[in-house]
Amino acid sequence: MAHPNGPTVVDLVRRSKLIEPDELESALADCRQSHDGELPAEGPAVLQYLLQAGLLTSWQCEQFAAGKAKGFFLSKYKLLAHIGSGGMSSVYLAEHQLMRQRRAVKVLPRRLVEEATYLTRFYREAEAIAKLDHPNIVRAYDVDHDGDLHYLVMEYVPGENLQALVKRNGPVDFSDCARFTLAACDALEYAHQSGVVHRDIKPSNLLLDKAGVVKLLDLGLARFSDENADASLTNADQGAVMGTADYLAPEQAIDSHAAGPPADLYGLGCTLYFLLTGHAPFTEGSVTQRILNHQNRMPPEIQQDRPDCPRALSDICWRMIQKKPQDRYPSAAAAGQALRDWLRGEANPSEIPAAAPPQVTGAVGSIPQPAEPQTSPTHAASAGDSAVSSVRNERRVRLRSGKRMLRVSWFAAGLVLVLLLLAMWMKTTSGPAEKKDGGAPPAKQRRRPNERRTPSNAQTTVFPSPRVTGTKRLG
Repeated sequence: MAHPNGPTVVDLVRRSKLIEPDELESALADCRQSHDGELPAEGPAVLQYLLQAGLLTSWQCEQFAAGKAKGFFLSKYKLLAHIGSGGMSSVYLAEHQLMRQRRAVKVLPRRLVEEATYLTRFYREAEAIAKLDHPNIVRAYDVDHDGDLHYLVMEYVPGENLQALVKRNGPVDFSDCARFTLAACDALEYAHQSGVVHRDIKPSNLLLDKAGVVKLLDLGLARFSDENADASLTNADQGAVMGTADYLAPEQAIDSHAAGPPADLYGLGCTLYFLLTGHAPFTEGSVTQRILNHQNRMPPEIQQDRPDCPRALSDICWRMIQKKPQDRYPSAAAAGQALRDWLRGEANPSEIPAAAPPQVTGAVGSIPQPAEPQTSPTHAASAGDSAVSSVRNERRVRLRSGKRMLRVSWFAAGLVLVLLLLAMWMKTTSGPAEKKDGGAPPAKQRRRPNERRTPSNAQTTVFPSPRVTGTKRLG
C-alpha cells in the first residue's frame, strides 16, 4: 500500500484532532524551515518530524501512514499505542485527556458485542477486578462504552509478562522463580478469599513491572462463588472448556464452571514449571492430546532440563500439579508458605515478600476452603516441610518399585533361559528314541513243543507226538 504524501498526511493529522491547531501549525513551520522552506513531499518525512517533536507516537504514525484519521479517541481517553490483542479484546495504552494519567484500556471488538456471552463475560471481568484491591493484582478504574465500543480502564503496568520474559531470556533463576510464584500465590489467596476464581492462570497473565513486582491480570474467565450469578454465563457457553490447554487443571477440563481455587493452584504450578524449564509441562501433540496428558500423566522431571534445580523447589512445583485437587496444597496461602520457607534458606530474607494481607472487609461470599487448623508459624513451617517430604518420599517409593520390578524381570528371564538350555542338553544326551510307531515291542510268543518255526510267508505244520506205551529199563 502506497504511503500518503506530505500534504495528505498534514490533512489527516488536522482531521484527527490529536494535536492542537496552533501547536500543529508551529510544528509545520519548523518542519518547512528545516527543509529549505518547503513541506516535505513524502508523507513519512512529515510523520518522522512530528514523531521526533513528541507530538505523535509510533503507533499513531503507523495509522496515519495507512491513511486513517479516526479511531484515536475513546470517550475521554486518547489512544497512544497498541499493547496487545487476545481472542476477546484488544488492549491500548491511553491517556486521560484532563488528568494526563496513563491507563491500559481493554476494548471489546464491535463484532463480539452482539454475542451475549462475550459482552457478559467482559462486564463480569470488570466486576471481578473492581472487587479486588491488592498490590499483586492489576487494578480497574472504570468500565464504560462509547457507542457500541465497550471498554475497561485498568492500571497500566510498564514491563512485560512472564511468557515474553522466558521467551527472551530463557528459564528464570531459581530464586526469581520462587519469588514470582509467591507473589502470584498472595494474589490468588486474596482473590479466593474475596470470592473470585481466576480460571486462566498462565505466564502471559502475570506481569513483571520495572520494579520487579509481579501483578496478576486478565480476569475475563473469572468465576464468582455465587453460582446464581454465574448461571447465565454457564448456560450460554453450553459446557465449553474455559482456560488454556497448556495450563488447564484436570477437573477444569471436565467441568470448567465447577473449577475452584485448586484449579488456579494447578495453573500456577504449571507456570512455575514453565519458569524453571522454559516450556510448558506437555509440549507435544494437539490441544486435545495435551489436555488428556494433564488428565492422565505427570510431566517429565524438572531435573531433565535443569539438573541443578534444587529438589525442594521442584517438589513444591510437583505438589502443585498433582492430578487430584486434594493432593495439592490446601490453599494458595499454604503453597506460598512453602515457597517462603524455601526462600528463607536460599535468598536474602529482606527480599522475601511479606505474607498476603487478610481478607478484605465486605468482600462478597468467599469460596469455601478446606478447613485448616490454627497453627503457629513454627508449626506451619514444619507442616510445609512435612508436605514436601511426603511428595519426595512418594517419588522415591515409585523409583524403588520400578527398580525392583526391573530386577525381578531380569531374574525371571535368566531362569527361563537356564531351563531352556537344560532341556536341550537332556535331549541330546538321552538314549535311543522309542520306535517310530510309539508302541511297546510285542511279547514273545511261546512255541509249542513240536512246532517248527517257518518263514513268515509259509504255513506251520504241527506233527503229533508218538504215544508211549511203556518203559524199558536199560542195563
